[in-house]
Amino acid sequence: MKILSPRELVPLLYYLSNRLYVKYPSFRVASRLIWRLNVHLSGCYIEPSAKIGKALCLPHPTGIVIGSDVIIGSNVRIYQNVTIGRKDFRDLCVPRIGNDVVISAGAVVLGDISIGDEVIIGANSVVISDVESGAVVVGIPARAIRKE
Repeated sequence: MKILSPRELVPLLYYLSNRLYVKYPSFRVASRLIWRLNVHLSGCYIEPSAKIGKALCLPHPTGIVIGSDVIIGSNVRIYQNVTIGRKDFRDLCVPRIGNDVVISAGAVVLGDISIGDEVIIGANSVVISDVESGAVVVGIPARAIRKE
């Protein structure tokens, strides 16, 4: 029997909790229990209501926070200590992240913003405004240093 690594286990538990949360509302308690198990096993907090595409890659999932209703595309790679969510608890708008995006360690993505496809977000960057597809952004607040 193969023991799953955290990089394999965390997305698996997220997808399971999300499926229960979205497809079977009567199983939302089970969804929350799986979410809680994921948090305790990995230190990674991904809300079951987040909408994440296929092939999520979390090489080092410790400290990742993905808030409720966040939208993330397919083939996204997120490194450790990344936060993605609302600006504050009263804000109803969440980030929308495209496909083939890399979010480096310690980055923060907040608010009603859209991140295009094939974007690279540098380590410890704070993204609070829209990012066009193909851009590389760094800094606080994040600014494009290159666009392909």
